[in-house]
Amino acid sequence: MAKKSFAMGLLVDFCFFGASLSGADWPYFRGPNAVGVSSESGLPSRWSFAVKDGAVQSENVAWSADLPEWGNSSPVAVGERIYVTSQLEDETLWAIAIDRQSGSLAWKREVGRGMLKAHKLHNMATPTAAAEKDRLWALFGTGDLACLSRDGEILWKRNLPADHGEYKILWGMGSSPLLYKDHLIVICLHGGPSYVLALDKNTGRDAWKANRSLPAEGEAVDSYSSPVFQEVNGRTELIVSGADHLTAYDPESGKSLWLANGLKINHPYGRTMSSPGAENGIVVACSASIQALGTMIAVPAGGAGDISAAGPLWRYEKFTPDCPSPLCYRGYVYAIRDDGMTSCLEQKSGKLLWKDRLEGDFKASPVGGDGKVYFLNMDGQCTVVEAGPEKKVLSVNAVEGSAIATPAISDGAIFIRTRSRLYAIREPARRPVEAAPPAQAPSAAPPPAEEAPLYAGEAIFPPESWHNHSSCVVQCPDGGLLACWYHGSGERKADDVVVLGARQRAGATAWSPPFLLADTPGFPDTNCCMLVDPRGKLWLFWPVILANEWHTALMLYKVSSDYEGEGPPRWEEEKAMFLKPGDSFQAEVERALKELREKEGPRLAGLLVEKWLQEVEAKAKDKLSKRLGWMTRAHPVVIGGSRLIVPLYSDGFSFSLMAFSDDWGANWKTSAPLVGGGNVQPSVVEKSDGSLAAYMRDNGPPPKRILASESRDRGETWSPVIDTSLPNPGSGLEAIRLREGSWALVYNDTESGRRSLAVSLSPDEGKTWTWTKHLEPLPDFDGDRSASYPSIIHARDGTLHVTYSRKTSKGSTIYHARFNVAWVKAP
Repeated sequence: MAKKSFAMGLLVDFCFFGASLSGADWPYFRGPNAVGVSSESGLPSRWSFAVKDGAVQSENVAWSADLPEWGNSSPVAVGERIYVTSQLEDETLWAIAIDRQSGSLAWKREVGRGMLKAHKLHNMATPTAAAEKDRLWALFGTGDLACLSRDGEILWKRNLPADHGEYKILWGMGSSPLLYKDHLIVICLHGGPSYVLALDKNTGRDAWKANRSLPAEGEAVDSYSSPVFQEVNGRTELIVSGADHLTAYDPESGKSLWLANGLKINHPYGRTMSSPGAENGIVVACSASIQALGTMIAVPAGGAGDISAAGPLWRYEKFTPDCPSPLCYRGYVYAIRDDGMTSCLEQKSGKLLWKDRLEGDFKASPVGGDGKVYFLNMDGQCTVVEAGPEKKVLSVNAVEGSAIATPAISDGAIFIRTRSRLYAIREPARRPVEAAPPAQAPSAAPPPAEEAPLYAGEAIFPPESWHNHSSCVVQCPDGGLLACWYHGSGERKADDVVVLGARQRAGATAWSPPFLLADTPGFPDTNCCMLVDPRGKLWLFWPVILANEWHTALMLYKVSSDYEGEGPPRWEEEKAMFLKPGDSFQAEVERALKELREKEGPRLAGLLVEKWLQEVEAKAKDKLSKRLGWMTRAHPVVIGGSRLIVPLYSDGFSFSLMAFSDDWGANWKTSAPLVGGGNVQPSVVEKSDGSLAAYMRDNGPPPKRILASESRDRGETWSPVIDTSLPNPGSGLEAIRLREGSWALVYNDTESGRRSLAVSLSPDEGKTWTWTKHLEPLPDFDGDRSASYPSIIHARDGTLHVTYSRKTSKGSTIYHARFNVAWVKAP
């Protein structure tokens, strides 16, 4: 199946979706406390959505949105975002953010790749994410766990099996994480070492770990359950079900509070699929197996130690669920078996009040709110039942698509995820939860003032006679800036060239004195760049020039975990990047040059380029020529949370190449070459659909334009290099994606000379560049000057930072400009 494009669905009855949404959040699987209950009122009872003869027929569907491929993770709703996860056919794992009001894509981010053993009804996108206002924590069945910002930036990432042992579970991991204060809590109950783990939500580091070794046999050791919270006598209990037992932990420390058995089934395929229900100091849990064998028990919360001897408050052994979790709501327990047999029991006594079979097969858990219980079957049909001791069906509703994910409830809307779509369902007349009645509503407040334009700039150090060039800037976790550049009496011909750095502390305007970052004694160290990876480690890349010619460059790099103190980082690793372009390199070069001749022959006629073409073909056959000479310029990037891509170029070949590593530098591979007419110094930016764009300096014949190429396979192969409409005088540039989705490009916007340095913004991923503002020339500088080789970042406070080489009659320096989007857009 081909990848689906993420498209906004048809908008229906959209006028009732208010501009300001302030309702309750649904932050993780089964909402607040993870028990499936919403405290909201005014929830919808009726809806429909169908496409017949190409026309949409719907009721009370605010919007529907296409989803890329599929996953069984439930939607979570926090603030103005709805989050889901998906896995594509190529096994890539994605976190997706959707605008709550419109259903349009806010962003999607690849955070991993892989496929472990799983039941045919699910994949690695079964665990539901956890979210707060400004963060998302996405967990996958591979054990990949990523923390992302509200705007889709990966802040940290881990793989839990790599740190705590491989998964040994029959049908694939399905447990979802919870948040408690500064802890992200995940459980792993399987045939290997089982545990409850709390991580620091800000750093991803382990906070506490409780090993959970309990007597269970056969498939009973496997649990697909998610934890829940319950408040009992002022104490928060984290409750976990699996291995024939219920256990409660202190979520602050991981201390075991109480333990109860009673879930064992006399069958070798007994297991725990569903999560517990909890209300009024009572916990209800299920275990089940094939052949409709199962048990459901209720135990009191708030105990201490092993409370098994007292036995459960009650036990129910008919028509118990396997996959759907029991719902404890308003003093009743609602349990639906996978075949639709539904039971309603009195919560305190376990007395059966009613049972009946609902139409369809069920995997999603029921949810409750506004006096209603919602049962969603696998065909997208939802039966709404009035909560109470008697069965009263209020409606039977349907959307299109196969549904396994549990619905979410937030701000008066129900969000239903099918295999390929997400639906927002809401009553037209309903106001936002916190809205006042019209008669009491205050006068409308004025719209918020637009952000005022901001620009400030300063030299990192006073201009000097030494050569200072090719800077790069990053933001450290503490909010400060770190810049690097190369410095010496010349460039490749000067053996005294070193890599220097300086810091600007968060909130400061001055920079520290320069300090040494890298020096290979007796050799020039030149075009440096840096990256802070999703794990928080700092990387410094640079080429050392072995024989004072660019084509003799050898790439080096350093890595540091301790780089926020005074002076230079404390490097823990320093290596050479030995590149070995494969056997296809020569064929790729020859093919690209043939296409270039055929396409550009008339334009190239009479120009002295044929000699260059012949030289390139000869070098592509030589092992040493294709392994040396690659150099950095622009920022490296990380895609999918773990693929590190270092954009490279060669002055010897006069084209570009990508080096990439999927294991943080243990092994390096190279992409197919990006061959054009002098395309060098690539800058890579990721598109919303996961593809990559590379923008490059033009070292070739006129017209002098920024050159571009695209990759749809994570940087391994690239489209033919083409001219854009943007001028380039043969000078470095850099493009980045801003967190809200627009792009920024900083470049010399002329066909000759480096006096004019511009920043442009694109609202449509490089199709058009709508706004442009000049960083140079500035009114306070007259006379001879050049401004070039810019580096740009989007800081966490929303400001943009650019460092660049600035040379005037007073000497050379690295200049730092700080500004915002409003400044670029201002006339």
